[in-house]
Amino acid sequence: VAVMAPECGPYGPMSNLNWHLHPETMKWKELQVRPLAKFCGKVALLQLAKGLHFIQEQPHPSKLYGVLPWPTVIKDDRVGQVIYHRCAAGLKVPKGKHKGKFIKKPSSMTSSHSDLIYFFETCQCRHRQDQHITGDGHNIELKAAQVWTWKEASNIIRGVQRLKHTLS
Repeated sequence: VAVMAPECGPYGPMSNLNWHLHPETMKWKELQVRPLAKFCGKVALLQLAKGLHFIQEQPHPSKLYGVLPWPTVIKDDRVGQVIYHRCAAGLKVPKGKHKGKFIKKPSSMTSSHSDLIYFFETCQCRHRQDQHITGDGHNIELKAAQVWTWKEASNIIRGVQRLKHTLS
């Protein structure tokens, strides 16, 4: 199983304002990360062609799926996606004045088999609004959101184990 999380900077929802305010900078940034986006798409296609598997994470929504060859990957009948809330996977502000508050950051897991994303289906926010940081623009806090939580990493491992059991 290939586990992937290509850089989301110019593709994720947090970039929309930057595309409007700084289009030249964002074009440059997208050109920098596009090779990895394409490479991950090629890995996904190769895994599918060989009857192997992949799981890939991105914020939701993401413009990554418009970068070739991702549209081809997404159209494959074996490919599925689940949208989940990272706060339900334990994403919290690690330090500062908002320490301990949840960060409700919608993300998606896209995979070649439903077993790989099975454990993310229950990761839906059930917190009260006052348990989250509010609004946008919390750059320091959102920096922590670039790393998977232990629960996210565990869900990926458990999904691989579930797939292994299914295929054996």
